Amino acid sequence: MRHLKNVVSSVAVAALLVLLSGCSGGSGEKSGSTQQAEIRTWAENKAAAVDYSRVALLATFAHVGDCKLVVTDGHGIFTTSPQITKAMFPAEEPPNPAAHATVLEIAGVDVSAGAFLPTAHVQLADLQTDAMTVELEDSALHVHAEFHGSAHVTTSWPWPNGDAIFDWITADVRITADTTGRFVAVKDSLQVATGHHVENCGALGWCDGVANHALPDLGNIIRDSFVDQMNAELAKQGTQDMILSFVKAGVNFDLKPGEAPWKIEAGSARISASAIHVNVTRGTTSCVWEAPGDCYNGGTATGGESGATAMCRDFAWAFTHPLRCNPDGLPTLTYDAPFP
Repeated sequence: MRHLKNVVSSVAVAALLVLLSGCSGGSGEKSGSTQQAEIRTWAENKAAAVDYSRVALLATFAHVGDCKLVVTDGHGIFTTSPQITKAMFPAEEPPNPAAHATVLEIAGVDVSAGAFLPTAHVQLADLQTDAMTVELEDSALHVHAEFHGSAHVTTSWPWPNGDAIFDWITADVRITADTTGRFVAVKDSLQVATGHHVENCGALGWCDGVANHALPDLGNIIRDSFVDQMNAELAKQGTQDMILSFVKAGVNFDLKPGEAPWKIEAGSARISASAIHVNVTRGTTSCVWEAPGDCYNGGTATGGESGATAMCRDFAWAFTHPLRCNPDGLPTLTYDAPFP
């Protein structure tokens, strides 16, 4: 019995050596009916586009409306939705948006209330996000946000300090890609509108009405407070990566199980004709058997299961990736696998 076990072990070792020699990285010699398999890696490249409907679908899946900006006394914190955080940091479980928050320091603004009136200092005291949407226009991503909050207005005379209460704020900005493929805000595209009223001006609010009419355009003040910070944040690589992860999700949305994902080539992004255009690439590593008529396509043998098919089937990607024909159309057997 012990002798029989040794024989079986020897046969198994010999079979393994034959298997590895058959898929060792070269085509080798062909002798009689013996064929040789090899490991091949090739790159696939293509131009891809994420159109209006795909952006709308992704915005829904990414829960863009759950992105939040909170400002307290000029100190702002922006967090993405858990779904966007997961796309950016796939290894993080569960996703923790707060760990990757963006901090904004929003300085107060000094403005003139008019001729013969003192300068007023306006500082955002509180700001809360109510809604946020993203949609694709002809040549830009349109980001729309809605807020409510308040600002503290300080003047020396003729009335005491007061609070401007924002019943609503809408902010719109358009983002495009420059000639280097980086995402930037369209010049002068940030627009802010407000509905507001004044409270706490003087004892029992005696000057609320007068102060409300004397206030300058608070929408422009908020815009001026945000525009430099917004451009600075867009310039950061982390912000660029966040937008690219959104685009990458659109490119890979229809991948089949086991299919290698596409990667976006750096600097290739552009927006035109209501689509985000990028160049993408991926690598495919395969165990290829050069035997005519022995090509698997979608799991169905066109030439019948043979020793060649079994050899590739038993190799490193056994039963983990779908079989398919070589993309150049040759009658070869391949396994798809993500590029190492």
